[in-house]
Amino acid sequence: MSVHDTTTLPPRNIVTIDLAQTQDKDEFVSQGAPRLLDDIAVSPDESQAWLPHVLWNFDHLFQFQSTVFPAVSVLDLRPGHEAEQPGQRKQLFRQIALKDPVQTRFDGSPKTIIVSNPHDAAFSADGTRVFVTMAGSEDLVTFETGGAGNATQILRHLPGTNPRGLVVSASEAFVQNAMSLDLTRLSVDGAPHVEQAQFATLVDSDPVDPALRSGMTLFHAGNTDRPEGFPMTGDDWMSCQSCHVDGFNFTNSYLYEDTKIDQYRYARVGHGNLGAMIAGRFYWRLHPDHPRHTGRIGT
Repeated sequence: MSVHDTTTLPPRNIVTIDLAQTQDKDEFVSQGAPRLLDDIAVSPDESQAWLPHVLWNFDHLFQFQSTVFPAVSVLDLRPGHEAEQPGQRKQLFRQIALKDPVQTRFDGSPKTIIVSNPHDAAFSADGTRVFVTMAGSEDLVTFETGGAGNATQILRHLPGTNPRGLVVSASEAFVQNAMSLDLTRLSVDGAPHVEQAQFATLVDSDPVDPALRSGMTLFHAGNTDRPEGFPMTGDDWMSCQSCHVDGFNFTNSYLYEDTKIDQYRYARVGHGNLGAMIAGRFYWRLHPDHPRHTGRIGT
């Protein structure tokens, strides 16, 4: 992340901050290289910034629960002190450790709620809370900025598809849903909750072919509860987009660069058997007018 002085023309670069990469012997610990940096939120007093992203952990063969982790990095923006604060990074099972009220682990303890693909962040007007959209698992997570800065609330799951953009104004918030092409209006006065599932539509008609839109929606889907019966991922862990950020060809070179395994011994980067990757047998209906309509795509 770069900080520029905009009082000069052209703007003068003050500092460029490289986000910390982390590594742990236990592959199931939140760790890896920061990727998928899409947006940033600056606190009302401009002393701090929160940057949502994921961590790519490719030092072992692909495994859903240990390859991509959600994270939010915190940066000090005070003049002369511009730097990341690695100890304040929000990570799964640490600062992001909300417990499921229903599901339990094998030992009877409550399961940690998994979220995926943090996309946008926004501070409350008083700076005491930060709201983050989870575009993959389709949630809104609330963090407290005081103390440890832990996640304290989750609104699961949002009504739109692939929630990304977020604007907070006083007691309201508006979420841009990138695949359903609409806006959801929330109340953030107290615990966030949905006021209008579809506050507004963003286009009169979708310019993308319905079959292609279905494929794009699948590509970005990390919500295990949608569609019910044939989820793309288990426990809301990740979506195809978690690794293939803007498409398969565009990011494959980055996948090779970040894969730490010995490629002389094992040259396959990423997942091997796609048939075993899906959380269950899935069926995604093509548009009835599609020339190759078969009623389903793969198993």
